[in-house]
Amino acid sequence: MPLNLAHTTPMVPQPDILLAHADPAVRAALARTLGAAGHRVAEASSGDECLRLTAELRPAVALLAHTLPDLDGPAVCRALRAGQGTRHILCALIADAPLSGHDAAAQADLADAWLVRPFGDPELLALVRLLLRTSAAEQHRLLPAGAGLRLLRASAAEQIGSAGSEPIEVFYQNIVQTAMDGFWIVRASDARFLTVNDAYCHMSGYSRDELLAMCISDIEAIENPQDTAVRISRLRCQGHDCFETRHRRKDGTLFDVEVSVRVHAIERGEALIVVFARDITASKQAQETLRRSEARYRSLLSAIPDRVFRHDAEGRFTDYHAPRDTTLIMPPEMFLGKHYHEVVPPEISEPFAAALARARRSGQVERFEYDLPASDGTSHSFETRVVASEDQDVVTIVRNITDRRQAETAQEHLGKELARKNRELEQIVYVASHDLRSPLVNVQGFSRELQASLEELRHAIAALDIPAEQRAQIAFLTENDIPESLSYILTGVSKMDALLKGLLRLSRLGRAALCIAPIDVGQIIAETLIAFDFQIKQAGVRVELGALPRCKGDPLQVGQVFANLISNALKYLVPGRLGMITITGERADGMAVYCVADNGLGIAAEHQDKIFELYYRLDPARSEGEGLGLTIVRTIVDRHGGWVRIASTPGVGSQFFVALPETL
Repeated sequence: MPLNLAHTTPMVPQPDILLAHADPAVRAALARTLGAAGHRVAEASSGDECLRLTAELRPAVALLAHTLPDLDGPAVCRALRAGQGTRHILCALIADAPLSGHDAAAQADLADAWLVRPFGDPELLALVRLLLRTSAAEQHRLLPAGAGLRLLRASAAEQIGSAGSEPIEVFYQNIVQTAMDGFWIVRASDARFLTVNDAYCHMSGYSRDELLAMCISDIEAIENPQDTAVRISRLRCQGHDCFETRHRRKDGTLFDVEVSVRVHAIERGEALIVVFARDITASKQAQETLRRSEARYRSLLSAIPDRVFRHDAEGRFTDYHAPRDTTLIMPPEMFLGKHYHEVVPPEISEPFAAALARARRSGQVERFEYDLPASDGTSHSFETRVVASEDQDVVTIVRNITDRRQAETAQEHLGKELARKNRELEQIVYVASHDLRSPLVNVQGFSRELQASLEELRHAIAALDIPAEQRAQIAFLTENDIPESLSYILTGVSKMDALLKGLLRLSRLGRAALCIAPIDVGQIIAETLIAFDFQIKQAGVRVELGALPRCKGDPLQVGQVFANLISNALKYLVPGRLGMITITGERADGMAVYCVADNGLGIAAEHQDKIFELYYRLDPARSEGEGLGLTIVRTIVDRHGGWVRIASTPGVGSQFFVALPETL
């Protein structure tokens, strides 16, 4: 960056370039270009100030406008040449237009170099680098003092005419050949190389001798020889140019170059073209990578259904993205470049400011939600996410969540309605199972009274003297028909009573409060096995226990789950086969998953989805019960937020998997 001399301290490195120009805007633009390239620049606005600063700062190069207040550029150059402490400073004059023939001849030797506007940044920087290298070579006595760029013009003439002198050879060896950019001189008449430096030999892969036997069209990969001739002809008219092209290396590969050229006229009428070339392949590749990255970013951004805004560190809108099917609450020209407080209503800007402060402190994404009225009288809901980057820029993502809010509201309403229906259903089941037992008890009681009355009737009839035929008919009724009917009634009543008791038990299970606590499942299963000890020994079953992780739940109800599963395993063993029950467990996805496996009859695939249904019994004739055991298992596990599954193969056995929340 340009050096502010008013605040210079002894610790600040001295400037290597003094820039003098009367126009502040032009001076600032040139200083920015030089500063961005890493040069230290001091600035002056007049000839007198320029002489004062050069005496104080002793820069290596003075870059002077041809026209300056007080003293013009040529006069400053003369003064510097005459000064004992400033004669080493190399001067370059900036002219707004080419000088007339008389002026050009008179002033040609005043400066070490000339720049004629317009010129580009590459040409400016190339000239400054060459001047600085020339100055360094003179200071290290690699060049005669004061040789400067006049040797370059002289050397070009020498390449066409007579043999070069020793200072010219030294100049090329120490300045041109050490340049990092490619450099060459070609004849304008046939575009053949006259001289070339090591840097371009390295770029192209050719040796110097090979290049000196070639012309521009041999290395140019884009232009054909006719185009090159047209360009040279145009160069001879305008005197300079700066452009990008591609060159071909010796191995056939191509590389991008930025070329800065200037035509120099020699006394014998031959024109020379002086060329600086910089390899910009890496820069081009970086630009292409950036372009592709931006294209991917834009394509991804276009697929995002959200509005995206970017703010600078002060909170001003700098960019935005809006999906095609959405509209902004105001046109972009009303908010771009403005602070969010200026354009966003307080009900948004205030929570946004709070979220932004949190995001900058935490480095995390911060969210907040708000509602805005729509033009149709409805209200729309939005969620805003705020992200603060390291450079303090802010990205805001705004999503319309109206549909989500409505869905959440509807889901909440349905959840409440479902809970109400479930409570009603539980109440109905409870009342039905409880109240239906009252008349059932009456039926059962009166049926037993009928049995007792029937017995009394038998004794009474036995004491009567009635005909044999009538006695036989009465005996059939009292000994066979009526007892059989009463037996059917009592059996049905007993079955109905068992079903109602099971239904009542299931209803109470769903209504009972859960007492959640950490559970030692291994201890619960051990206690359950003690309760089944008689059945296990009677059936000759071997039970194996693996590692059983702890879980969270109601100990009584979790114990009921394993009791029902073990009971089922004992009921459906294969006769004649040694029974085996294995109980294991593991942790998975925050759950404790237990497996109760047996080698019993197994369950066919068509029955596996039904066995958890109410009153479903796989083989009623084989086992007792009401078909509620697995229904109770599923009910308890569901209430605990877990799941139960089965894997079974007929004739091989079954595996019941139960998942319950694990404890920490």
